[in-house]
Amino acid sequence: MDITREEARRSLEDIQDAAERTRKMAAYAGADLCFIIWGLIWVAGFLATHFIPSAFGYRPVVGIFVSSIWSVLVVTGIVSTVLITRGRTAVRTRTDSRMGWLWWLFYMYIWIWFLLLSPFIEVSGHEQSQMFWRHVGALSATIPMFMYTYTVMGLWLDMYMLWLGLFVTALTLAGLYLLPSVFYIWMAAAGGGTLIATGLLVRNRWR
Repeated sequence: MDITREEARRSLEDIQDAAERTRKMAAYAGADLCFIIWGLIWVAGFLATHFIPSAFGYRPVVGIFVSSIWSVLVVTGIVSTVLITRGRTAVRTRTDSRMGWLWWLFYMYIWIWFLLLSPFIEVSGHEQSQMFWRHVGALSATIPMFMYTYTVMGLWLDMYMLWLGLFVTALTLAGLYLLPSVFYIWMAAAGGGTLIATGLLVRNRWR
């Protein structure tokens, strides 16, 4: 079937209109607040990871305490995200549900792969231990960035999300390999700050 230039133009306009409507729905569903909350979580978590061990020494109990802080922050972020999106979204579509499941399944598989590899990971000494946990932090930061660049959030809704994922990934790798001594401070400022800025941009641009 041949498609005329006018039909192709109308199809592109329909796609753009649909993307615009979806962006507005995401904004009114609280996407801006979610970005800001997760940005603040990154700031608090990475700063705690840097300063608490420095203040109290690198002891196992301190590592457990820092891990507990991250657990509390992540659970707070998840609960906040659910409450914000459910409270502002009147109608849940199949696409919304599938996107939610996509995030959960992606993280589940990442941790399965990590557990499968963990028996073959040998860490000895303070320096290797610190390097290992920096790499774990970089992995945890780049996972959501991959989702932003790969899913329709980046490739369809707004090209800014594509560049956001690539930009924060580049910042993460730069901090990991070029600034290892201040990696967590770098991630708090560069990663968390970028997410907060994204929330403010979504609030002003998508509505």
